[in-house]
Amino acid sequence: MAHRLLTLLAALLLALSLGQSSAQAASFSNPVKTQKSADPWIVRHDGNYHLIRTSWTDVITIRRSATLAGLNTVPSAQVW
Repeated sequence: MAHRLLTLLAALLLALSLGQSSAQAASFSNPVKTQKSADPWIVRHDGNYHLIRTSWTDVITIRRSATLAGLNTVPSAQVW
């Protein structure tokens, strides 16, 4: 019984992954990778994502957005 359930679950997961188009999979842009910085951190707090970064000098900046992709377009605020 457990073997049948695992087989059914594996088949379902395979079918779901095959149904996803490549355009959907490629539509996400990593907000950490696109920003040139050291020590990037992303934290989710109160429904918003916060991207904290340090520059190669002594500057610390933060960006806040409701979505991960939005972190690419919002302006940075210098906090240090």
